[in-house]
Amino acid sequence: MKILDQHVIAVGLRRWAMVLFLGVFLVMLGDFIAQVGSYLGALFSARWWLFLAFEAVRLPTFIATWLPLSTLVAAMLTAAPLINQGTLTALGAAGIAPARVFRMFVILALFTGLTSFVITDQIGPRLAPLTDRLELAMEGKGDLRSDRDRAAGWRSGGSLWSAANGRPASGVFGQVAAFRADDSQRMLSARRLMWQDGGWMLKDGVVVEGEKRVEFALARPAELGFELRFDREALVNVLRADDSRTSDELIVTHAKRRWQILAYRIAVALLPLLCLLYGLPRFVRWTDRTRLAVVGAQAMMWAVVPLLAVGLLARLLVSASAQPGFLAVGVLGVTTVIGWLRWRRMAL
Repeated sequence: MKILDQHVIAVGLRRWAMVLFLGVFLVMLGDFIAQVGSYLGALFSARWWLFLAFEAVRLPTFIATWLPLSTLVAAMLTAAPLINQGTLTALGAAGIAPARVFRMFVILALFTGLTSFVITDQIGPRLAPLTDRLELAMEGKGDLRSDRDRAAGWRSGGSLWSAANGRPASGVFGQVAAFRADDSQRMLSARRLMWQDGGWMLKDGVVVEGEKRVEFALARPAELGFELRFDREALVNVLRADDSRTSDELIVTHAKRRWQILAYRIAVALLPLLCLLYGLPRFVRWTDRTRLAVVGAQAMMWAVVPLLAVGLLARLLVSASAQPGFLAVGVLGVTTVIGWLRWRRMAL
C-alpha cells in the first residue's frame, strides 16, 4: 500500500504544481485584462518597475485565490488516467476502495489549506500597506511613502478624534475635530493635524468650551487639553482596517470584529479539503469515458457547494448577532460531515 500512496502523491504533487501555476497565471491574466488601461500605462512608462513590484507583491493573493480548487483539479487529473486505463476498477476488484486510493490527496488538501491560512492571515495583511503604496506610485499619485486619502477616527485616552480626510503614513490629516470624553464639553476643530518635529501639531483651529471660544494658529494637542498619545507609526497601526491585521494583531488590539475575521479565515482554509470531498466522488463515477469535460464540469459544480457555504457563513458573520464560533462550527460542521460522507461512499 505504501507503493500506491507514493505513486499517487508523486503524480498528484506534479499535477498540483502544474495546476497551481496555470491557475495563478489565469487569475493574473484576468486581473490584467480588467485593469488593462492603467497597467499598460504604467508598464510602458518610466514606472514600469513599479508595475512589476506591484504584481510581485500581489502574487500571494493571486495564489490564495486559486488554492481552494487546486487540490480538486489535481486529483481529477490524477484520477482520469487511472479510470481510463481501468486501474481504478482493478484496484476496486482487489478490495481497495477509491477513498483509500486517493487518501493522500486529503493530506495534500490539508497542507494547501494551511498554506492558504498563512497567506490570508499573515502574508496578505503584512503586504497590504505596501500594495497600496505601490499602486499609488504606479498611478503617479504619490511615492512609496504615500498612502490613500481617507476619513479616519480614533480614541486616545479621554479624547475622541476624527478627520474628514487624511494620510496616516504621511502624518497629515485635514478637517480635524476632537472631543473630550468627559463632562467638560470641550471640543476643538482644526484645519490640519500634522506630525512635525517629533510630535503632533494642530494648525488653524478653534477650541470651544461652553461659551468660551479660543482660536489658535499652531498648537500642540496637550496645550489645548486634548490627549494624542500615539506617535505617527502607532497611529498608522491603530487606523489599519481590521481585515488588514494578522490574527495576533487582532487579538492584541481587541478589534471589534476579531472573532468574525478569524472564523472566516479558518473557513477559507478548509475550502481545499471541502472542495475535494465534494467534487472528487462525482468525478470517479465517470462511466462514459468520452464525456470527460462534462463529468469534470459536474465535479466542479459539486465543489461550488462548500464555496456557497463559506459565502453564507461570511454573510452570517456580518449580519447575525450570534457568537461567530457557534456560526462557524454549525455551518462548517454540517458542510464537513456531508462532504466526508460523500468521500467515504465514493465508488465507481
